[in-house]
Amino acid sequence: KDPRKITYDLEDFDYKRNSYGFRSSEFDNNDPVKILYAGCSYTEGVGIPQEHMWGSFLNDRFSEQIGKPINFYNIGVGGASIDAIVRYIYITVKKQIFKPDAVFALFPSCMRTEIPFTIQESGNFAMYDFIPNFNGYTLPEIRLTHDKHIKSITGIQRLHDAFKSLVFITEFLTLNGIPFYFSTWDDQCSDIQVDKKIITFYEALRTYCPSAVRDHFVDVNMIYQFAGMLPPWFERKFPHNIGRDGAHPGPNDNWNFAKQLHSHVSNKDDIKALIEKWKS
Repeated sequence: KDPRKITYDLEDFDYKRNSYGFRSSEFDNNDPVKILYAGCSYTEGVGIPQEHMWGSFLNDRFSEQIGKPINFYNIGVGGASIDAIVRYIYITVKKQIFKPDAVFALFPSCMRTEIPFTIQESGNFAMYDFIPNFNGYTLPEIRLTHDKHIKSITGIQRLHDAFKSLVFITEFLTLNGIPFYFSTWDDQCSDIQVDKKIITFYEALRTYCPSAVRDHFVDVNMIYQFAGMLPPWFERKFPHNIGRDGAHPGPNDNWNFAKQLHSHVSNKDDIKALIEKWKS
């Protein structure tokens, strides 16, 4: 409601989804260039038009390199945990819903996790994504499970669980010959205590990343333009400062993240081989 933070009008863009419910082009396994983006609301692009999402900006950079347009394939889901994102990638590839040439992921805080619960009225089994600082759940079953989880969870436990998920999806994609690179936006959530020091998930990835996934971690995170001091490489390419909802990064943050991600991965041997393949 702060007029200084209003960035888009309500009519500026729509959320258009494919037949699977993702903010994405229809999955086409015959497409000669198939890049899959995965993540939470930052990847789904909450508050911004599709052309201002980091995946779209990264597509644009690869498109310039190969001299061809690239369709946008995205399985980002708002509120998703690392567990959920890994599951979405696994099912999409395993069931051959989409067979990507490469996968890029932007993960949230490791404090999010998928939790199973039973709906009392129907007895059906369901899942929800636990987010520690969110308390807007309406189903009493979820609220009860959420409150219990807050009291029982520890940061280091969730870090270990997140690392297990990352090792699993890295090994799975590697076995399928699919290049995989990821980072996180969690440079603000201080949830993990190691050696009596509180660190973010991003810092944990930099310092304690398992060897099996170390080469797949891109040491650059999403930077909020309005979060204080900005790194020297940050460029203000757009006038917008923040997403329309007031809680998600705007196009400058997405554009700079994509620029840094591209500069890191475009020199990787597997990505360079893909670029040459796409050119032909």
